[in-house]
Amino acid sequence: MSNTMEKYLECRSDITEYVVRVGEIRCSAGTLPDVLNMPYSHGVFLKDQPQMNIADSVVGANIICFGGCTITQSKCVPSIASKWVNMSSTKLTIDGEDALLKNANLICVVGGRITISDSGQNN
Repeated sequence: MSNTMEKYLECRSDITEYVVRVGEIRCSAGTLPDVLNMPYSHGVFLKDQPQMNIADSVVGANIICFGGCTITQSKCVPSIASKWVNMSSTKLTIDGEDALLKNANLICVVGGRITISDSGQNN
């Protein structure tokens, strides 16, 4: 990460953490956590990990499985119909999309709410 980016992040203590590959995610209807994945990098790195954007919500590529689903009583098969929604704004864009923030969430069509429990920056 460039010195400019590090200084920007240090002075912006009012925003939530940016999320990188290996961030931990949880579904309110899932029995296990999952880890965010990135099949390719957007070219922006934070603490040597590829930084994610709100479009990184693709099942099978970014989101795999949360174990069992308490709604269907079977294996979790996430069904996502939108991008991540950040709960606070960011002016940082990555590949034309807002950077993914730790306070973002997704709604699974099956009925669960997916949240980010760890940004992945400390892994």
